[in-house]
Amino acid sequence: MRLSLRGIRHFDLLIIVPVVLLAIIGLASIYSVGLSNIDTKMVFFYKQVLFFGISIFIMLFLSSIDYRFLKSYYKIFLILSLIFLSLVFVFW
Repeated sequence: MRLSLRGIRHFDLLIIVPVVLLAIIGLASIYSVGLSNIDTKMVFFYKQVLFFGISIFIMLFLSSIDYRFLKSYYKIFLILSLIFLSLVFVFW
C-alpha cells in the first residue's frame, strides 16, 4: 500500500464543493435548531461538526491511497458488500 499526495492535489472540485456546501448548510440548519431549543444544548450540532471533521480526514486519507492495489481483493469486497446489504433486510 502506497500513500501519495497525488490524490489530494487532484480533487474534482465539481464534486467536492457542492458536498461541502451542503454540509455547511446542514450544519447551519442544525445550529439554528440548537439555538431555539434549550434542552439540546447544541449537542447535535457538536456531534455533526465532529463527524464532518472526521469524514474530511477520512476522505483525505483515502484519496492518498493508491486504489489499484484493491483490484486483487475485489471478491472479498463484493462478498462483504452483499453480506452488509442483506443485513439491511434482516434488521429493517
